[in-house]
Amino acid sequence: MIRKILKASLLVPAILGSFLSESFAEPIKNPLAFGTISALINRVSGFVQPFALIALVGCIIAAGFIRLTSAGDSEKEQKSVKILTSAAIGFFIIVLAPLIVRIIGSILGVDSMLTNI
Repeated sequence: MIRKILKASLLVPAILGSFLSESFAEPIKNPLAFGTISALINRVSGFVQPFALIALVGCIIAAGFIRLTSAGDSEKEQKSVKILTSAAIGFFIIVLAPLIVRIIGSILGVDSMLTNI
């Protein structure tokens, strides 16, 4: 047990010393290909939008099925309306995300500050 503690106590300064050496003093390079947050959101939004469209169509079909099989049950009809409303709101948020980010950035005046992630 004491040997493990001694080994650990010798490794910790060695590891910290390696982090404090000059080789780690260089700035960390951006691993992403994006220079701004808005560019990142535009890329992610462009990737997610087709899946959001498929999900929207699935929700419309599910809500329609629930509505058709409700047989006059008002709870099921309200459930189908909630599904449609939630699906539409979610889809429009995903589609309008790049525009929302630009608007908020221009309102807050942080467009110039978002040059690095």
